[in-house]
Amino acid sequence: MTPLFAHARSAFPADRLFALAIFARVIETGSFSRAARDLGIGQPTASKQVAAIEALFGIRLIERTTRRLRPTEDGQFFYQHAKDILSKLDELESITLRRSRASGGRLRISCPPALGRMIVAPIIFKYLQTHDDTLIDLDLSSRYLDPIQEGVDLAIRIGEQPSSTYRARLLAPNRRVLVASPAYVKGHGAPRDPGDLERHDMLVYSNLPSPNVLKLRHRSMGLRAVNVSGRLRINNSEVLVSAVLAGIGIACLPHWSVRNVLRAKQLLRLLPAWEPEGTSIHAVFPGGAKMPARVRLFLDFLAEEIRAAI
Repeated sequence: MTPLFAHARSAFPADRLFALAIFARVIETGSFSRAARDLGIGQPTASKQVAAIEALFGIRLIERTTRRLRPTEDGQFFYQHAKDILSKLDELESITLRRSRASGGRLRISCPPALGRMIVAPIIFKYLQTHDDTLIDLDLSSRYLDPIQEGVDLAIRIGEQPSSTYRARLLAPNRRVLVASPAYVKGHGAPRDPGDLERHDMLVYSNLPSPNVLKLRHRSMGLRAVNVSGRLRINNSEVLVSAVLAGIGIACLPHWSVRNVLRAKQLLRLLPAWEPEGTSIHAVFPGGAKMPARVRLFLDFLAEEIRAAI
């Protein structure tokens, strides 16, 4: 920044656009008092703002007489450019308002791979069938995406969300179940009590905050915490399902991720009276006074559909 420009920034009225609007209205009405009335301010304020512009540039913008005001040659030049700036501002406000109210447009959504493929993607397909003006960019990734830094409209996440500057909406519970393959149960037996899991080969999902601690709740016996371990740790839930199907060990998985193989009896549910402590599925999005209509409409649709899908 040059010294001259730095000086201009510090000397120009704080609300520079408003100062330009005052000056333009004075020229258009030919009167400080009428311009002030139109803009809802006092006449001294209008005079002060215009005087500040003149003092900054060391030029006279307005010739003042007892009967009328008229712009000087410099004032006419300044007025034309001020009008261009104010016109661009009006155009920007109009475009932004239309975009904020538009139901269509581009949506960028991030989601964990398994949840995205099995649950969220079919919901998106259904939404697109009835919203021809919507474009969706779906990012299926296990990595954390910062909604603001990555330009994400919605980040769908599993688990409790830490307090932050972002807003979160609960979409659905994430019920979990203990499962193993028939081959594993035949070779190692089925656990009869949560404590038995400490002697079994557990497949550990390493993305959890405490992957080696499993909490289970019984309707009458309350909550039990069990330390578990195994030969395989995985940070991808779909690979974890494959490992269980291969008979490597026991895993605690979201019910939606294994319900089809449970129905086909490719996996067996273990300790059905003990419910693993569940988590929740949230939509996380940038905070703000007003959510764009295109985001709100999809989020409402997602919240309704995902509960039925889970």
